[in-house]
Amino acid sequence: MAEQGPLLASVRRLLDELEVWEVLALPEPPLPVRLWRDSDTSLRVDLLIRLGGSERDDQQRVLGELAERGLRSGTWTGRAVLGSADVEDLPKLIDNDLEALVDASPVVRPALDISVPEAWHVGVGELPSTWATGRGVVVGLVDSGIDLAHASFRDANGATRVLRYWNQTAEGIGVKPRFGYGREWVAAAIDTQLSSGTMPTAWVDPTGHGTLVAGVAAGNGRASPSGRDYGGVAPDADLIVVALEARQNAFADSNNLVDGVEYVFEEAGKLGRRAVVNVSQGVQIGAHVPADGLETALAELLARDDKGIVVVSSGNTGELDAHARIHVPDSGTVELVVDVPRRTGPWVLIDLWYDIADGLDVEVLDPMGSGTGVADGRRRKTGGVGNGT
Repeated sequence: MAEQGPLLASVRRLLDELEVWEVLALPEPPLPVRLWRDSDTSLRVDLLIRLGGSERDDQQRVLGELAERGLRSGTWTGRAVLGSADVEDLPKLIDNDLEALVDASPVVRPALDISVPEAWHVGVGELPSTWATGRGVVVGLVDSGIDLAHASFRDANGATRVLRYWNQTAEGIGVKPRFGYGREWVAAAIDTQLSSGTMPTAWVDPTGHGTLVAGVAAGNGRASPSGRDYGGVAPDADLIVVALEARQNAFADSNNLVDGVEYVFEEAGKLGRRAVVNVSQGVQIGAHVPADGLETALAELLARDDKGIVVVSSGNTGELDAHARIHVPDSGTVELVVDVPRRTGPWVLIDLWYDIADGLDVEVLDPMGSGTGVADGRRRKTGGVGNGT
């Protein structure tokens, strides 16, 4: 029987309690996944599926059977499959004898603005001069986009240093990439547009996060004030940029991220270049183990070519106590206090992981000591605490 991942289980519980229109009417996603409307009546969820077995023929057979049950597949790396499904088809994807772990694709959130000042104090030793500037190497940036008109991403002649630009949300002008969504541009098209003095909406970095990351990674400092050099780590590198898809004021999810990394490697390979892909996005949900779906997909992309590198930011949550590791003795009890800040939305998701051979009973208590009653780790339990559920 196919296994259901914990995040997908949370999605299905949410949909048991709310109608589709209620979910879409919420000001922000209630869970760290992307739920989106495909038609007037259909609600879809992005999925990240890990296939069992090691033989590609077996994986392809399972993938075909999942498609018959409603999976609309996208990138397939081998053991990992990215795709989406109508929420009405989710039972068919789970209730079968296929060897697969089906889970919702977690969203990724921008990271870097807090952690970079810390990283600047970490020395990397003496590098050979031929390595120091990134000449001949492609730096891939999978983020919110980039300010293409910025002087630090253009050479001494004013030409763009961006070899390829894929905006996953763009429509209209540009070429549709093989992934089937968004639009892409090559360097010549970017230069032509820049020389016209106008910037398409699709070229605007909506948050500035991607431009910041690009500057740290590969800015050449040409926009620096006189007497200063605010160049990045690899100022002579060329760039391939992916602006992540983020619909309905939400963050992009892991499917978009994996597609973006694969795109950079593919395009750099066509140009005969090595690529280093920077991912300054983070996922808080999940077990944080190498066998997770996102980690599996990225590992398999790297396994295709030993010249590719993925660099991930250290994140912003180091001092926020976003994670805890606790030991529960046999037949013992441990209390874990969770601080929920004021003005937190109506949904709070707490992710607990423990060895499958163990048993764990859980109870939620409010600050006044009122509890939900005990639920064991293998059954669903809904209970009220105070004015909430």
